[in-house]
Amino acid sequence: MRVLLLTLLMMMGFSSSAQNFGVDTNQITFYGHPDSLEFNDGFIVQNYSGQYLSMAWERCSETLPVGWEASICDGVACRPPEIDFALYELDTAWNSALNIMHMYFYPNGISGTGTTMLKVFQWDTTASDTLYLTFHGIAVGGLGVNETPEIVVKAYPNPAMDIVQIQWQARVPILSVRIINLNGSEQRFVHSTSSVGLTLRLPDLAPGNYVVLLEHDKGIASVPLIKE
Repeated sequence: MRVLLLTLLMMMGFSSSAQNFGVDTNQITFYGHPDSLEFNDGFIVQNYSGQYLSMAWERCSETLPVGWEASICDGVACRPPEIDFALYELDTAWNSALNIMHMYFYPNGISGTGTTMLKVFQWDTTASDTLYLTFHGIAVGGLGVNETPEIVVKAYPNPAMDIVQIQWQARVPILSVRIINLNGSEQRFVHSTSSVGLTLRLPDLAPGNYVVLLEHDKGIASVPLIKE
């Protein structure tokens, strides 16, 4: 059983969509490297009541690559992967760090996409305050090399329609560019010798969420892409 120490929480702004708590979007996609110990992201579940609320979450569905594990951190504790249901409390402050529902994926050296859906609801009331939160975690890299976060990659416009510009803040020659969908399947492959940027034409790429991978002589850089 892993003992998780949650020392850094990503604060994100959300608006109300329920009576006492809410988020303005119900799904999130985040990225990691298959060789990383873990990667994570989370939602703030807002509390506008001014008092502690007894809450519960339930793991409704989960699809993970073989070899992956996943665990959930609520306002009380970080639960081990085998836990599918837990009670916890929302803090009195609507934007408290304790009100973040965090999803952790453990890829264990395996590339792929994991998806977990949580049902979050008030435990001490019959009110219909229920949220369904979906986490899409994508571990990309492969090729036996490490991702290089020092190369900052940007894609614009993003979301994109037929054309997207890819630029990076380092004069590093890019050897190839790949576009990967949420299932880890390669949708595009382009050879490249550019060291500043390139243009990709996407008229026949299906709408959806993707990852653009840029291979260079020191590793791989990546940037998420939404195709409209």
